[in-house]
Amino acid sequence: MPRTPPPPRDPPKVGPHLLLSQPIPHVLHLTLNRPQAMNSMTDSLEKDLRATLKWFEANTSLWVLVLSGSGKAFCAGQDLKEWLEKPKLSAQRSRATGNVPLQHEKDNAAMLHRMKDLGGFGGLSTRKSNKPMIVAVDGLAMGGGMEIVVNMDIVVATSRARFSLPEVCRSVVAAQGGIPRLMSIAGPQLAAEMLLTGRIISAQEGYERFGFINALVDVDKAATPEDGQACALEKALEYAQLIVDNSPEAVQVTKRAMRLARDGVDESVYKSAGGIASRALYAGKNISEGLTAFKEKRKPRWFDPPAIKSKL
Repeated sequence: MPRTPPPPRDPPKVGPHLLLSQPIPHVLHLTLNRPQAMNSMTDSLEKDLRATLKWFEANTSLWVLVLSGSGKAFCAGQDLKEWLEKPKLSAQRSRATGNVPLQHEKDNAAMLHRMKDLGGFGGLSTRKSNKPMIVAVDGLAMGGGMEIVVNMDIVVATSRARFSLPEVCRSVVAAQGGIPRLMSIAGPQLAAEMLLTGRIISAQEGYERFGFINALVDVDKAATPEDGQACALEKALEYAQLIVDNSPEAVQVTKRAMRLARDGVDESVYKSAGGIASRALYAGKNISEGLTAFKEKRKPRWFDPPAIKSKL
């Protein structure tokens, strides 16, 4: 029976939704552990991720990060159920203090600024690290989960993995780097196909057509989630070992040079997230309708959008 890898030394205290281990020397493995909710992101998980990534950056004995998810999905993005509850909580707090309740649109507009402050899913979407980051995907990577994928340096996926950016289906926008980075990787036409339709694509398409997957690991569709994750993780750790075999200084300087070469893309991430159109979207009626329809499991009934000025 294989020995359980030891946890890294002196890690930050985190909840059960995030698992830390060190499977091989100098490699930190993080597992998103909310399988009952498809590893969707909550405020507390993002907070723990941010603290852990900050610790990872400062720990000179950790050279590479490997990220995976438990259960049937890698990550389904933002926890929309938690998001929908926030306006209710704001209204309850306001009534308790005698203040005017916050409107739903104002809460949604505040969410955009909160996401920017957190740096995108606890920092996984900012790609500011000089240390290599590898993701192992089995099952669904959707919304913010897909944005995390395209922000990683190396992507390993099983043959049954699926990918989607369905934000437009809920009147939300992929505000954490997914739009410019997917365009940079796949090109404008293929990025448009994924971003504007919101459809789910297969791992084979992600590998052959869109080009954001480095390695495809064949897994039987009937395999358990544990077996699928183990196959993806094994390949991801092979990449991690190849990197660790090199000079850590040279790797980090090279990674920094790669990041600087992407500065134009990174700049557009923040412009798209904080622009007038994005702010209007998060303060409008359709985001409330899209999220409510999701909760009620029905098709959204969209309102006409406000006019957005553009230069022709």
